[in-house]
Parts: sequence; C-alpha cells; structure tokens
Amino acid sequence: MHKMLRPGLQLGVATWAGTVGMWGCAGDSEMRYDSALLFSDSAGVEVVSFDADRLPPPVRVDPVPEWVLGEGQDSDLRLDLYRVVDVTALSDERVAVAEGSTQSILVLDRSEGTTKRLGGDGDGPSEFRAIARLFLSDEDALSAYDARRNRLLTFHLDGDVVEERSLPRVAASGNIPRLDIDGEGRIYLAVIPALPEGAGIERPRGGIFTVNEEVDTLTTVRGREVFRNSMGTGAVIFGSTTWTAADAGHGIWIGDTAEREIGLWRGSGGPTRIVRWGSDGLREVSESDIASFWAALDGAVPSGDPRPSNVMQDVLPFAEQWPAFGRLLVAGEGDLWVSRPLDPAVEFLSDEEPPPEEWTVVRFREGRAERVVTPGGFRVMEVRGDRLLGVHQDDLGVETVRQYRWQSP
Repeated sequence: MHKMLRPGLQLGVATWAGTVGMWGCAGDSEMRYDSALLFSDSAGVEVVSFDADRLPPPVRVDPVPEWVLGEGQDSDLRLDLYRVVDVTALSDERVAVAEGSTQSILVLDRSEGTTKRLGGDGDGPSEFRAIARLFLSDEDALSAYDARRNRLLTFHLDGDVVEERSLPRVAASGNIPRLDIDGEGRIYLAVIPALPEGAGIERPRGGIFTVNEEVDTLTTVRGREVFRNSMGTGAVIFGSTTWTAADAGHGIWIGDTAEREIGLWRGSGGPTRIVRWGSDGLREVSESDIASFWAALDGAVPSGDPRPSNVMQDVLPFAEQWPAFGRLLVAGEGDLWVSRPLDPAVEFLSDEEPPPEEWTVVRFREGRAERVVTPGGFRVMEVRGDRLLGVHQDDLGVETVRQYRWQSP
C-alpha cells in the first residue's frame, strides 16, 4: 500500500507540537510535580496560570473502547462510515453522527441495534450541502449546522424538521465560518480566514460574531498563516491559526496558537478569564524539522514517481516557530481541554494509524491541571465526565465511532 496524503494537508492544516513548557519535561526523577492552578486578578480579568513544566506524567486512556459502532468484528452496530465530521451523545445508548460523505445525520441506538438517517445531500428543506456541527437541543431534538448554506436545522428525532434558521452572511467568499453554541444557547460564528489577501506571508483578519437577535462583532482575530507567491497559494507549514470552543456556561474560548494563552469572551469588552502557561518563547523550526518534512512528503508518493520536494521546495514556506497548542474542547462540566498539535509529517503523510493525542486538561473547579493521552487513531469530539466520544481511523482509513472511559488520578 502506498502512503496517501491525509485530507488536512491539502486544506492547509499543518501544526506541530514541540513547545517547551506546555508539554513538560519527561524523564526527570528529581522533579517535584505541581498541578495547582494559580488564580489572580488583572484589571478585573481573572487570570488562571499553572507551571506546565511541572505537571505530573500524563494519564493514558485505556486503549480498549467501551463500545464501537461501524465496521469490524468488535462493533456493537455494523455499518459503513466515511468522513465523520461530528459526533454527539443523545443518551447513554444513542449517539448522533454527522457524516460528510452522505451529508446526513445517523441516529444510532446501541441497545436496539437500529439506525435512523436524517437529511441527505441536496438543496431541499431537510438536506445539507456541508454538514459541519451537531448540537443537542433537548431530549428529543437535534440541531445541525450547514456551513455552505449557512443555516441551522433542528430535527425532531423522529425525522421531522422542527425549525430552519437562516444565519447572516459574515464571511467573504472562500472562508467558511465555524458555528458554536454555548451552554446557555448563544450562537457564535467564527470566521478564520484561510486565503491570503495579498502577496507574501500573512495572517488575514477574521472575526468572532454573536448571532442572536442581532449580529454583533465580539472581536477580531487572526486567520491561518498563509502565503501567495508567483508559484502558488496555500498554508504555511507549521503555521499558526485561531481556535474556538464554546463554553459549557456563557461565552466562547478563543486562542491564537502563536501565543500561550486562551481567553474566555462573554462580551466585546475583552476576555473575562484568561488561561496562561509558561513565559518562554516558542521553539524555533529547525533545519532538521524542515528536512524531516520533505523526507516524509517524498516518501508519500509511489516509488519511481518524481519527488514532490524537487518542485515544492521553491513554493512552500515554513513558519519560524512551532504553534503553542492545537485543538480546543470544553467538557460538559466546563473543563478546558487543550491538545498538543501533531507533527504534520506524521499526521498527514503517514500511512499508519494516526498517533495518540496529548491533552492538557484545566480543571477550574478542582483548581488543578493534568495531562491525558488518548488512544492512537482516535479523534475526541465530545467529553462528558469520564467518557470520551469521537471517531477512530485505522491505518486503512476505516472509520468507527467509539467511546472510551478514562479515570482522573
């Protein structure tokens, strides 16, 4: 089997970890671990900080899933899944899956072994063009966001459309917004530009908007680090971007991966809470890092084919520093999950199972932070207590929906 480019690389999602500080220093038996959060006030803003270098070793999630839905002998419910874009739990026994390949929602009942399909590909009243997110509205209703048609559809779980809400256009052509809904039902649209506005390397300006009775600008943000030159346009390798995650209560977390802090915004006046770790500069991208990327890219094409690096070395630029973090998630209890970005050579160019993700979990109520490593191939999409729900992809690209349990020390 030949190595294949994973979809994210063509889309320009290229981030790697390598930061000193957030992910600690392993192997020091003399280190005194400290997981405590320090709460302080700065001009009315709550600042939550911790010593990332002294966090205890990570907790590793049991690699044996609690249950599996999809192909395979271990599956509780056998079905083909492809391009799963979101998963949310409806109850202990039922989950909803947004499938990009069919532009539909699958309601899967483990106890009864049944599958119900909602929506489909098209321009009809209950159809989607770019299904992107799922939100549990109440016990019997589910909302789904269509990023291309820019609307929010709410389904009763028996299949009827309860409500269709058209959302205002807040993005320029080519920039598809990301929709978030916080725990109190407030809607946010995050426009993170991924197209350059001019020549050279830049991070075009985007914004976070609140969409309720009116559309208001919450704040401006920087988009993905992109380039345009005489030979092409695309994402800067190892480049920074902006991530968002709706809070379990009121507000939205916003973080720029070029910085070691993430802010909770509840209004346009600025963040009301900031999570901050470390003060050292980010690690520089070395010549060795660049050489490893080109070697992986050349290894991803069949033997005997032209080496991509011979042409692309004059096209693709690299960032000067590695990002400070990767994805953001908020657990149902309000804990903030911050992931360690993956090496793009491994994440997008390898034909092996995607590597494990390492997360730093900020537990505000308990006043401590901890690290968690999830199983290889598994992408967490929802955290509920000790349950991790998401999609797993093996080395053949076969997708299954899985739930894992983990235990905090």
